[in-house]
Amino acid sequence: MNPAQVTYGPVLIGAFLNVFLFGIAAAQILHYFTTYKKDCIWIKAYVVVLAVADLLNSIFDIYWLYADLVTNFGNDASINVADWRVATNPAMIAIIAIYVQLFFAWRVQVLTNSWCVTGLVVLTAVVSCCGGLDAAVTIHHVKYYSNFYKLDPAVTVWLISTAFCDSAIAIALTWHLVSRRCGEL
Repeated sequence: MNPAQVTYGPVLIGAFLNVFLFGIAAAQILHYFTTYKKDCIWIKAYVVVLAVADLLNSIFDIYWLYADLVTNFGNDASINVADWRVATNPAMIAIIAIYVQLFFAWRVQVLTNSWCVTGLVVLTAVVSCCGGLDAAVTIHHVKYYSNFYKLDPAVTVWLISTAFCDSAIAIALTWHLVSRRCGEL
């Protein structure tokens, strides 16, 4: 198996899925702005900023893949080197994730009025974002894919805290909705 298959095969599939899902999100954004015209301006701004961040992430991914697979086609040395284009991926994902998680933290607070749960969501969202940004910075310093094992601590913190944050959001909102539907649990 050649290095491009191992390194770029999964990334290319992920980028295709990312662009496909961005198309679905664009349709939802259009629906939102045409249907919910009376929403607060800050929520509309939030949606726009999130859409721009998602678009930038897709652009960075496409640029990274185009530069490595088309511009540097046949250059085996470039296939093994990670640069700023690779580091944009975890950075953008971490930024988008904290943006969404903090919005859900606000919704959890509004619905449940529980500062403990909200604080837990905010704390794990911040830890998650720091882990993703640390992974991006570490990629910049590591440079070679063969040394990506050095990212393990940052990626572990990032992914575990993200999973914990998302689970806390889901459990809090589900608990609240079920208790409203059935009476207090």
